[in-house]
Amino acid sequence: MSRAVVERACFDLKDDENMARFRESPEAFLDAYALTDGERAALTSGDLAFLYRMDTALFALGALSKALGYSRDTYVIHLRQGLGLPEDPEQSRLLGNKV
Repeated sequence: MSRAVVERACFDLKDDENMARFRESPEAFLDAYALTDGERAALTSGDLAFLYRMDTALFALGALSKALGYSRDTYVIHLRQGLGLPEDPEQSRLLGNKV
């Protein structure tokens, strides 16, 4: 696994054209990066917990979350769920239990 390659792919999503390409075809966008099958799957499915566990920078995960259309709160919920952390009742109340 290469955290640097994963982070590069995520940070490249900050560019509007790259984000549009990723949203249109994540697999085609990711072909430009030397990723493992697991990294590719995590990036396309939004498996933030997998990426977090491999020590991917939170700023990189934020860029990926934006490309996936996650709000900040949805990003946190996905991360907490993936890591098996307990639900935050206040956050759930604010979101109306929607992810």
